[in-house]
Amino acid sequence: MGDNAGPDRSSVEVKALLRKLDPKSGSSHKDRVRLLNRFRNYAEGGGRGGDVTTPEFYDDDLPLLLLGSQSPTALYDDELSSMHLYGLLQACGCASSHDSKDNHQLKRSARNAMNLLKFLVCDFVDKVKGRPVPLETDPKTGQKELNGFAHALCCCTATQLALMKAHLHVTGENDARGGARDDCCQVLVLLITRHLAENGETPQPLGIDKLLPTAAARKSFDTWLMQNASKATQKAVKRAKAETDGKKKKEKKKEKKSKAKQLSKEERRKEREQKKAAKKAEMASLLEQVPLTDEDGIAYTKIQIRRMTRRVKRGLPPVPTEEEERERRRQDKIERELEERELADMLHTSTKRENADDKGDADSDDDGEDEDGNGDSDGKDDEDDAAMDEEDEGQKQKATPTPQPPPAKKSKRSKPVPHDYVCQACSNKHQPAHWIYDCPNKVTVRGTNQVAKKLRGINEPDSRKVFVSGLPFEIKARDVEKYFQDACGRVVHCKLLTFDDTKRCKGQGFLTFETDEAAKKAIKMSGNVLDYEPAEKKKKKKKGQTEGSTSSKKKELVLKVTKVKSRIATGGRKF
Repeated sequence: MGDNAGPDRSSVEVKALLRKLDPKSGSSHKDRVRLLNRFRNYAEGGGRGGDVTTPEFYDDDLPLLLLGSQSPTALYDDELSSMHLYGLLQACGCASSHDSKDNHQLKRSARNAMNLLKFLVCDFVDKVKGRPVPLETDPKTGQKELNGFAHALCCCTATQLALMKAHLHVTGENDARGGARDDCCQVLVLLITRHLAENGETPQPLGIDKLLPTAAARKSFDTWLMQNASKATQKAVKRAKAETDGKKKKEKKKEKKSKAKQLSKEERRKEREQKKAAKKAEMASLLEQVPLTDEDGIAYTKIQIRRMTRRVKRGLPPVPTEEEERERRRQDKIERELEERELADMLHTSTKRENADDKGDADSDDDGEDEDGNGDSDGKDDEDDAAMDEEDEGQKQKATPTPQPPPAKKSKRSKPVPHDYVCQACSNKHQPAHWIYDCPNKVTVRGTNQVAKKLRGINEPDSRKVFVSGLPFEIKARDVEKYFQDACGRVVHCKLLTFDDTKRCKGQGFLTFETDEAAKKAIKMSGNVLDYEPAEKKKKKKKGQTEGSTSSKKKELVLKVTKVKSRIATGGRKF
């Protein structure tokens, strides 16, 4: 601290204060208050003009000021121990002689002692010639260094801190013997957030229950914290409480484990039996207070007896009143309604998902029919789907009473239009090729979508479309198209059926020719042997082999070309 005032003078001031703080020493209330104010004035460096320099204290004088003869310094010094010094913490918790039974009130000088303690640990600033000496900041935690008084207080143990009886200050009324609540709460915040071990370096969070043993005091402290402390202080206190709670849980687990190790199997079995017996005895005592029949002699059910047992355990009469019964029924009704509402929401959500999945399956079926050659019905189906969508939107608008803006126009479908697709609205008069739901001549007829779904697949497919099987797995669509185009005529569209995982050809596919004559020629090619070898395999042939010679006998693939039939004729299959 400051250098101008010698530490010897500070030791004299500390001892002079502690000699007269004890009420048994014969000092009056006015003498104690005057001494406390005098020491505060001395610590502030008062009476020295504008250039104030705070006095210097020995490190041993700080715990001596707080604990008096119970400080470590006095315990090992015969001269100090014989003085019977009364520490500042003891002065803060000095009980009133008017309430000697329970000690629920404090002496009037206890408020002044707590005020001095709060000033020293929270507000004291070391000054040199009127300029405050800045405290260093810890780079790890970002917290400022404690002053000497605060450091000495935070190093005290929980037993030593109990001397100031903080719970009486926190819960006491604002009268002459009620204590200093605001000052005490600020000191408690410092102890909870910055408490240290006895070595003065290691942080050691201190539980609030050790400082405030009563529930009323803890509740009063929480109220003060919410009303007067800043958010940063509240967060720091909560963090410290969480750390202490976590340490308590770990200690309890360790104690439990060590106790379990010490106990043998027989002892554990006896302990379990004792717990069961105690539980049975408690239940028997509760059942003795519960009636088994009502006023009319009708026996209560097990559920009713269980409810009455719980009521007796809580200290209530076993039989509920009519108002309590009505309230219970009302609560049960509310809970049932909530459960039914949640169940209905879950069912509604699952139904929505199923409808969305069904719609996706229907769209995929429509795509498959397009590929199968049902070109005559594709336009009608698309028109019916669009009509059904408009009908659903109209029903939704009717269901909602509030007016809604008109639905946004659907964007054009990104799916490419097949070469053999014919728009049923304009017969491909409008160019380029388009789907029927993008046609300007489209006419929506409501109620025909369900009928169209039932009639799907019964129309005859395009006569220019054929089904080919017996193709090799390695063949590509361009090779099939070239093979049939050279033999029959121009191929408009080629679709090979592939495996989902490898994307290789299944040996089957659909071909759509430009004319009916070309399709008939392709059907006549059924039974021909397709001699096909991929270009990659040709490159890998050995130099000594000829084109006709192979290392192993290759299986001959016989083509089978048939006309695409309706689904009624094929029994539900697409070909």
